[in-house]
Amino acid sequence: MTWEEEWKEHNKDFIARNGGTAAAPVVPRKPPGGMHGMVLEAARTLPQPFHEAALIVAAWQMFPSMFGLWGCWLKYPDARKIYITLCGKRGLIKRGFIKKVGSRYAVTDRGQDATAGQSPP
Repeated sequence: MTWEEEWKEHNKDFIARNGGTAAAPVVPRKPPGGMHGMVLEAARTLPQPFHEAALIVAAWQMFPSMFGLWGCWLKYPDARKIYITLCGKRGLIKRGFIKKVGSRYAVTDRGQDATAGQSPP
C-alpha cells in the first residue's frame, strides 16, 4: 500500500462526512526529504533573509495538509511543526541547511545545493 492509499484509508471517515468534496483534505505532495525537505523547499522560494513567519506561511501554502492545524488545515498553519523542523534537535539549522542571521533566517550554500529530490542528511 502506498502512502497515498494509507492516507486516504486513514481519513476515509472525514472524506465521507464531507461527501468527498473540496472540503475534504488535499492529499499532500510528499517529497523524498519528508518534512525537512518540504520546509527547505519552502525556504528556497523566499527572498533571503526571511522571517520565521514568512517561512511558516510559505510552507503551509505549499503543503497545507502537512503543515495545517488538525481539523482546519486549509484555514490555519501549525507553526509548531515548522518551528521544530527548523530549530529542533535534528532541525535544518543544526544540520547546516539554514542559518540564523540576526532575527531572521537564510538558506545556506549547503541548503541551496540540496536538490528537491534529495533528502537532507
